[in-house]
Amino acid sequence: CGGEVKFFFEVCLSNDWTISLFGAGHIAQVLAPLLLQMNCRVTCIDQRQDWLDKMLDHPRLTKVCRPDLPGAVRELDSSSFFVLMTQGHATDLPVLAEVLRTIQPPYVGVLGSLQKAKILRRDLKEMGIPEEKIASFYCPMGLPLGNNTPPEIAISISSQLIQERDRLGNIQQKTKSF
Repeated sequence: CGGEVKFFFEVCLSNDWTISLFGAGHIAQVLAPLLLQMNCRVTCIDQRQDWLDKMLDHPRLTKVCRPDLPGAVRELDSSSFFVLMTQGHATDLPVLAEVLRTIQPPYVGVLGSLQKAKILRRDLKEMGIPEEKIASFYCPMGLPLGNNTPPEIAISISSQLIQERDRLGNIQQKTKSF
């Protein structure tokens, strides 16, 4: 008929998406397996080996037991999404401060409430962290949906991570025509 046909292929999955998860607690135990279903690489860092041991074994999950959580920041990929859900404010704050001081990752989120966010921002300001850096992280992280159970919090967080990944274009999407 003399017509012309074009095919478009879009690659939507890539191994380039990395997530650095600080804390291996109840929510991380649900979040990590959920994230690994999305073809990303996850590094989980915690001070407690027994909690890391509870996490599933997976070829794209790296478990790191380290007493000095802030010291791990510089060893991680700066293009990683940083998710902080350690035992609380006292362990989240030093990690968050180190991230904000030393690297500029595409995403930084901290598990917590609006009240925790106010305290974190106040403490970071007292530590001399610039205002633009203080304004750059999510706390509370996750989309405003679901309830306060670990599975629904994990879904909320993973939804925000996907939203930010897609907004920032961290997954290469290629279109090829014939």
